[in-house]
Amino acid sequence: MNPYEVKDFTKEIDDKPKRFPLSATAGITLIHMGGETAQRAFNELMRPYEARLKMGSDLTEAESKALNLSFIVDTIVKGWDGITDKDGNDVPYSREAAMAMFSALPRFLALVMNMAKEEDAFEKARVEEEVGNSLNTSNGAVAPPPKTEAG
Repeated sequence: MNPYEVKDFTKEIDDKPKRFPLSATAGITLIHMGGETAQRAFNELMRPYEARLKMGSDLTEAESKALNLSFIVDTIVKGWDGITDKDGNDVPYSREAAMAMFSALPRFLALVMNMAKEEDAFEKARVEEEVGNSLNTSNGAVAPPPKTEAG
């Protein structure tokens, strides 16, 4: 396989936060895990463990979970909207709310982690943003969609 033919692995990953819908009324804003900002933050988070890891020691399960949670909350998630608690009350985004929500709901954390890794989703969001911006005219009106051969 020639990786250059499959995907442009030499292209920089956009660090700009993107909003992803979670439902019709909720969304989450993330940066890509593979971007420079995320990589720097991850390296900084791992610095205290470098010597131990180089000596062949592993992180404990508790350390690994705590590091993943901190990395996601402090670096990857930039906000959310429309998230509610189990009683339906709105949960505004904060570090504390995210830590509590992801700790209580590990599958929600796993979903967010998977979303933050998915390069194609970030590319789709970027393209949709560009198309949306190009449809807006200078006076704020939305330009009509391009005509097709059928229309």
